[in-house]
Amino acid sequence: MRIWAMTVQSWHVHFVVAGTDEPVHRVVKCAKDAVRWGLRPDRPVWSDGYDKRFCFDIDSVYNRIGYVERHNLAVSLPRKPWPFIETLDFDRE
Repeated sequence: MRIWAMTVQSWHVHFVVAGTDEPVHRVVKCAKDAVRWGLRPDRPVWSDGYDKRFCFDIDSVYNRIGYVERHNLAVSLPRKPWPFIETLDFDRE
């Protein structure tokens, strides 16, 4: 899975991933489990629900990535605080 942006806050997580054939609910479960394991492996920390947004053009993708990265900057983290986060490099022509 290609991850283009991710932030982990005390009350929620945002992430932007590349298109995939995996169902959204499986991607979300995997992300929630990974974050939970990293933070508090002895108990669940997330609710069952989630919100999803699809991007249909490259400007929307870049806007979503910027939104997520601003969350990291707001808590004094770099835009891409983990090495597994890739940089999206598409022309916006």
